[in-house]
Amino acid sequence: MLSLFAALLGVVFARASLRGLIALLPSDLPRADLVTVDWVVLSLAAAVATLVGVVFGVAPALQARRLNVQGVLKSEGDRSASASRSRQLTRSALVVAEVAISFVLVIGAGLLVRTVLALRAVDPGFESRNVLRMEFQLPPSRYPADYSVYPRWPRHQRLYAGLQAGLVRIPGVESSALAAAHPMAAGFTNSFVIVGREAEAATQPEIHVRAVTSGSVRTLGVRLLDGRDLEPSDGADQPAVALINEAAARRFFPSGDAIGRQIRFWGVTREIVGVVGNERFQGLTAETPPAVYLSLPQSPMATGSVLVRTAGDPMGVASAVRSAVRGVDPELAVFDVATLDQTVLRSISRERSTMMLLVTFAAVALLLALVGVHGVLACTVSHAVGRGAGVLVAGQAGGEHRSGERAARRLTNEGPMKSIGFMKRRTRRSGTVLAALSLAVSCGRPPIIADPVQREFWNSLRDLCGQSFEGRLVEATAGDSALAGQPLVLDMWQCYARELRIAFHVGNDHSRVWLLTPTATGLSLTHQLHSADGAVLPYTAYGGKTHESGTATVQRFLPDDGTLDRIPSAAGSVWTIEVVPRDRITYRLDSRAGVFLVEFDLAHIAHRPPSPWGYTRTRGAAATGSEGS
Repeated sequence: MLSLFAALLGVVFARASLRGLIALLPSDLPRADLVTVDWVVLSLAAAVATLVGVVFGVAPALQARRLNVQGVLKSEGDRSASASRSRQLTRSALVVAEVAISFVLVIGAGLLVRTVLALRAVDPGFESRNVLRMEFQLPPSRYPADYSVYPRWPRHQRLYAGLQAGLVRIPGVESSALAAAHPMAAGFTNSFVIVGREAEAATQPEIHVRAVTSGSVRTLGVRLLDGRDLEPSDGADQPAVALINEAAARRFFPSGDAIGRQIRFWGVTREIVGVVGNERFQGLTAETPPAVYLSLPQSPMATGSVLVRTAGDPMGVASAVRSAVRGVDPELAVFDVATLDQTVLRSISRERSTMMLLVTFAAVALLLALVGVHGVLACTVSHAVGRGAGVLVAGQAGGEHRSGERAARRLTNEGPMKSIGFMKRRTRRSGTVLAALSLAVSCGRPPIIADPVQREFWNSLRDLCGQSFEGRLVEATAGDSALAGQPLVLDMWQCYARELRIAFHVGNDHSRVWLLTPTATGLSLTHQLHSADGAVLPYTAYGGKTHESGTATVQRFLPDDGTLDRIPSAAGSVWTIEVVPRDRITYRLDSRAGVFLVEFDLAHIAHRPPSPWGYTRTRGAAATGSEGS
């Protein structure tokens, strides 16, 4: 009854604390609003509570049946009647283990708190205080993108000029700028050539491309290390110029002669006129890669970010900034309005959420450990003072009180010492916060994918969730020749604990989705096809399963029985997916018709395409940790 009552209290507490736990989740976690109490898990918890109550209730009853009452009354100095030495050792071991585990959680939480505090102290490369940002997207119907005359897009350039002129007139605004992406957005990369060093182009890495207007260096407080900032006169009709960051200067111009050199991409030669400090646009935990800053009027784009530095609270001028945008284009909507301080904090929201959850769990574990220590000590002292029918004299009782105090010190000291020793060994071996948490996570669920090689392959795909990549057709059968010349995009669309949804977009055709799921013996690949109105197309839901472990980068799928029944010609076909982290993903079909092969470059980040046909518009990664956790 006690265990069932405790389980009922746990259910009530879970429902009451659900809103608070959701508030601890990262702000960018998809489907967070759908988190709810799972009644299947609660049913399992009730069953476990019942089992615990039965086991811990029956065991003392069986021991009591073997108790010799007459021997108890005759044994004045013998403790074995009321609490045998073995039972004392068992109780003490349980309490020591409970205290040790709680201290592991407390120490782990402390290490994670220190990690988060260290992240907050990292210099992002710009001054985020008193900066407001808001995003906008230019509709192609009113801002056409004619690449035959690029970069002469007069509507884009008139918008940029009008916004900059209107923003500086707002009271309280010290400076303003526009950018294709805000300072904490990763942006995209592109290949380039250093004029005079064309032979190096084949081996040098791609550079991150960022487009900003004049005034960005002042508005963001970025250090200008050499040369000059972009100026209002750097327009579309003027010679193309660019800034590079310190990482690019060290990587490509180690002798310090970057100013005046020229780089070429998109068919345009640009002169480097300045070198700026590194902005951590890939996050506070990542090193800054080489980047080039283009003049936004000379490189107009469909997306944009308004950046405003203020003398006081940035949110105080938010409405005035919206009015300034409407004054230039009344139909242009702005969204994601936030301060740059909030944006920086949002970039470490996952670390902060993990820290808060672990601190909560550590506090609960410590409370349970204290309750356990109190219960064992109360039992020990009770037996020491009032054993039997009061045969102890006062002096003996006092001695037993002191014995209880010694037991308390032993119990509460051994637990922390064991846990601290464990933590020292683990952190000395690994030197990471994760090692400090290894005991806490070792009791989790068994992995969904039992094969460690296939689990590593699964996790390589999951790590890419929420991203889209450009691809190319390498080889095609006669039936797939229509794909030639079409833009190909692989969208790591939705990720769940037991399903990965990968959308394959071919131009304006959004009918294809690949589903990867774990099975009892490996992995399964299913192809889903829908028409534009959401209807299921013929021959949908075909695919296969793995019949061997494969490798951490390559998995092969042979047709399953359902596919062979509906598509007999699929006999002998093999689907192969290759994932090379930070390099490429390839999809290959070997069939009677020939070979179909597409390759997607993980370095070429694509704009997110629309949701695939036949699915809801919910996007992103909705998973809970990497596979096997």
